[in-house]
Amino acid sequence: MDFFKHPYYKEFKIFCNVAYKQNMNVILLSIPSMSVTFFINKLLEEDAEGIYSVVNESGQKNGRFTFLDLDYSRQSKKALDLTDSYLSSASSQDKFMVVIDNPHILDTDSFKKSYLANHFYKIFYFKPLDFDLIKMFALNMKIKVSNDEIEQILNLSGGISSIVKYLLANQELIGNPVQGLVNNQEFIKSIHLTIEMIRKSRISYLEKLGILENREFKSKMIQKYFENQNINLVDVLIGKDLSFEENGLLNSERLLKLEKEIIEFTIENNGIISKEDIADIKWEKDSYDSYSDDAIVKTMLRLNKKLQRYKFISVPTLGYQLINK
Repeated sequence: MDFFKHPYYKEFKIFCNVAYKQNMNVILLSIPSMSVTFFINKLLEEDAEGIYSVVNESGQKNGRFTFLDLDYSRQSKKALDLTDSYLSSASSQDKFMVVIDNPHILDTDSFKKSYLANHFYKIFYFKPLDFDLIKMFALNMKIKVSNDEIEQILNLSGGISSIVKYLLANQELIGNPVQGLVNNQEFIKSIHLTIEMIRKSRISYLEKLGILENREFKSKMIQKYFENQNINLVDVLIGKDLSFEENGLLNSERLLKLEKEIIEFTIENNGIISKEDIADIKWEKDSYDSYSDDAIVKTMLRLNKKLQRYKFISVPTLGYQLINK
């Protein structure tokens, strides 16, 4: 199949064309290493009118419709500040697609207060590769691979580009048990950032991105990794008024500011928060020795009473872990 005729590329192209013609700023949401840049470059190849341009660092000139392809996964604050700078200083005729490969940032206070948050209209959820796209990538890498091997790659990777490319470059791993891949430290290191952004993302984002289906990872490798590491996905959305949703359902309670900060810290920290961290949030930094564990225990008990679908459990030597009930 010709890449330019692939349904997913055509969907991406139509979305960009509509955003440009309707004069809209939009967001492209993804996770790291999903071949977003490849799709953008292919669109630029077809752009005979010079409508589209790409900005990936400060000081570059934007065009009529600019892809702000910044590094949200590694330096979200810098990327968000730079995005606000471009959007706020652009003319009314200049529009942007902001590429965000860190879905979690959409739930942060810094994003909610940003210029971008109040000046975008739609989100394009960038999906994983399918069978035909994996086959095209193999041809592009000049790698011979059978249809059966492509099916195995699709099952192992769930279409996540970083995993697809690693398996194509290391075909001897394709037929190995999933556990063998999870134990391959070189492999895990190569996709570390992708895993980290998945772990921080809410379930609802991962489902819209096609990473999850019925709360299960499409990638057998990612599923096994999360099971082995005892990592729990958490879908808690906290509003400005401290109301909050769990798995998309509104809770009847409201959080205290302290409780909001405990949940947010825990999500950022692999689902773990120490008693020292709780003390730092509740009182002040390095204050743990000045207060009793009993006060911390009571804080966590009150928070657990408000949570309906998650709970904090005590973990010896670590503190607390946030898990599904």
